[in-house]
Amino acid sequence: MSTNGVLLGDRVTLGDFCWIQGTSYLSDPGDSLVIHSNVYIGPYAVIGFHGRVEIGSNTAIGANLQLSAQSHDIDAVEDIAQKTVPSRGIVIGSECWIGNGVKILDGVEVGDNVVIGAGAVVNKSIPCGAIAVGIPARVVKRRNLV
Repeated sequence: MSTNGVLLGDRVTLGDFCWIQGTSYLSDPGDSLVIHSNVYIGPYAVIGFHGRVEIGSNTAIGANLQLSAQSHDIDAVEDIAQKTVPSRGIVIGSECWIGNGVKILDGVEVGDNVVIGAGAVVNKSIPCGAIAVGIPARVVKRRNLV
């Protein structure tokens, strides 16, 4: 469930057992999920959004992706599962290549032409043309883009 819907461009592939959830509970729907054209997302992806999620065109994403565009008030004493805080959302640019098992957390912007190595946990934004790896993900190199 979401307030602004789920929009898929042309030639979007969602692998087997992909799970998309626009909210954790019905009384507070998420914003929106927008996946532009020519995007491949591998099997077993989990896309949870309270904030807006956008994935740019011509992006390839491996299996077991986890996008979490939502958070919780960790200082809550009671009903922690029901205490969401305003979510900032996630933006993944165009022409990106994201490896298997990558986790991208709320508030992250991934620039265009970025490569993220398998298993990375992205908790900070990654600039255009970067190659990022690790836990937490860090930029290790810039791509040679013509």
